[in-house]
Amino acid sequence: MKSPRFGEQWLSQHQLGYVGLDDDDRTAIREFALLWGIFESQALFGDGTIDGMTNYIDEIARMAEADQRVLLTAPFIPHVAHFRDQYVDSERATTNGAFETLNFKDTASKVLVRRALVTLNEETPELVKALLIIVYHLRRRLFQGLKWQRTCDKQRDDLYHASKVLMKAVDMSIA
Repeated sequence: MKSPRFGEQWLSQHQLGYVGLDDDDRTAIREFALLWGIFESQALFGDGTIDGMTNYIDEIARMAEADQRVLLTAPFIPHVAHFRDQYVDSERATTNGAFETLNFKDTASKVLVRRALVTLNEETPELVKALLIIVYHLRRRLFQGLKWQRTCDKQRDDLYHASKVLMKAVDMSIA
C-alpha cells in the first residue's frame, strides 16, 4: 500500500519552500484547494472565472429579491475586515502595495475590489463579489505558482478567510 503522504515527500524534495511550511500552513493550503474545487463545482458548475463568480452572486441576489428576501451579506463582514487590513492603507484611504500583488488581469475587477475595500460600508452583493474576486486571485497565485515564486508561508490567515468565504458562498446556493 502506498504511503498517504507520497505527495508531501515529493514536494519536500522538489518545491522550494515546502519544507519550511508547518502543518497548519499545509492544512490551510490543502483545505483551501479542496474547498475551491467544491465551490467551483457546486456553486459555479465548473465556471471558475471572475465572470462566473459575479454572475453567481447576481443570480443569488435575483433569487433572494424574487422571494422578497435580502441577500445576507453580514456573514461575510469579518472577511471583508481581514482583507481590508491586508490591502488598504486606512490612513490614506487607498489600497496599498499588497493589493497590487493580487495581479489583477482586468481593470473592471480591480476597480470593483478597490471600491469595495476602500469605500463601501453598506452590505451589498458587491462586497461578496469583491471577496470572491480576491479569493480567485489567491487561488490563481497558489495554483499557478505565483505564490511559490516567493513564499507560501505566512498565508494561513488569508487562506483561512478565503476558505470561509468559499464555504459561505456555497451555503448561499443551498439556503
